[in-house]
Amino acid sequence: MPVSLLLAVLLSQDPAGQPEQPAPATGETPPAPPAMIARPKGADESAKALKQLPALPTDQQDALIAEMQRTYGNVDANPVLPPREFDYKKYSELPPIEQARVTARHFFEDILVGNPVGMLAHCGLPFWVEDRRIDRPDDLRGIWQKSVRTHRTDLLKLYDLEILTPQEMEKKYGLPPRRLQGWNWRASGVGYFAIANLSGHATVVMLKSVGAAWQVIAYHD
Repeated sequence: MPVSLLLAVLLSQDPAGQPEQPAPATGETPPAPPAMIARPKGADESAKALKQLPALPTDQQDALIAEMQRTYGNVDANPVLPPREFDYKKYSELPPIEQARVTARHFFEDILVGNPVGMLAHCGLPFWVEDRRIDRPDDLRGIWQKSVRTHRTDLLKLYDLEILTPQEMEKKYGLPPRRLQGWNWRASGVGYFAIANLSGHATVVMLKSVGAAWQVIAYHD
């Protein structure tokens, strides 16, 4: 079966054990969905395809991953897949908190080696750097490039990485400072904070679930 057709078949299948939602009766207005930021195109489809990846024969997995990247993996349009260097099969089998940890660790490792392209690949938009909101990938790329040029991050070491839910973060550290109130940590999809110990200095990022990826969407050091 061609890979593109296999992807279409996977996406056409209903998740196991989940009955279809009944259609509203004639003349009945369906309830309005809750207000939230629109999910990037392909988010739900990529999550569904990645979830079914481990059940496929080995010879179909690599080809399907390549097709998913071609279809959904545009970094500059808010990625809905993990970056290409991830082991997708192992990643898909991890619980959400460990997927978020993998993303956060890769992001901080890209900081330490001064890789702004890698940093950008882990980010979603809109993005907050302290109290500044970034809406364009080119603007965020420029910030990371400037940071790499002006800081000797190669002298830092990642000693520890703590992953907390927003509720655990508030309980342990209290509410964010006033200048970070633009961070909507209670928004749909926001699942975790990652607190990195970089040579004794705490750096915090916020992660949101989008499609099959965990995206870094806010940064504070």
